[in-house]
Amino acid sequence: MKPLWLSPALLSLAVLLGTSVYGAEPTFVEVKTLALKEPFGTKKDWKVTAYQPEEHQMGDIAAKVCFWVDPAQRDYHCESVLHFHGLQSVKKLTLVPVRRANPAVWGVLLVAYSNRSADGSRTSVTIWTYDRFYDDFEFAGVTAVSEIGEYRILSEGPFAGYLIAAEGTREEAGHSGPRHFKMEIDKYGRVEGERTAGYRQVLGYVTSKTYDSKEVQVITPELGNIQCFLGVVYPESDVVR
Repeated sequence: MKPLWLSPALLSLAVLLGTSVYGAEPTFVEVKTLALKEPFGTKKDWKVTAYQPEEHQMGDIAAKVCFWVDPAQRDYHCESVLHFHGLQSVKKLTLVPVRRANPAVWGVLLVAYSNRSADGSRTSVTIWTYDRFYDDFEFAGVTAVSEIGEYRILSEGPFAGYLIAAEGTREEAGHSGPRHFKMEIDKYGRVEGERTAGYRQVLGYVTSKTYDSKEVQVITPELGNIQCFLGVVYPESDVVR
């Protein structure tokens, strides 16, 4: 499965899809809150809170994050995250480097997990970055992997800040042995002519080698191939700034 992307408009639409099968508004529980003023140097005292739907609710309900300054207005800037079926649970809310070069850029990372009755589980990985001009946080990118997939946001080395996803091919349905993996490599930056920066796909390929589909460990052994392919495809350009 190719990692999935949603535009900010579609992310907002996901909120509407989160209502229960009976039409009632879903209820959420707070999972974690992070203070953002010091690490991001924000003008206002921004915080972010991750919520997941309460258990024992009917329907497909996504987790959500809310960026807020005033505790009385926690619901003012909330976004539902990419999900599939079932109740989505929050697995991680943390800060990650998305660009080490000067100026450095950090992001808010939310990792959430949802079950699917037919096709297994999906883990969504969503990142927001800080806009200094508007003193606000904006969507930067999202991807998703299944139980036979893996993701990493590298924090050091030549790929610091890159978002890499690996997804096992499904040409052999029900096969739990070694298989090839589809790779997607995304880099944070700004494409010429676009106002906002974000994660852009800079490379995609299928591994020539097969890897185990139970304990997925694909990205680390593929880093050499990724570096080689990027050098061939973009010999004189970084693609995004």
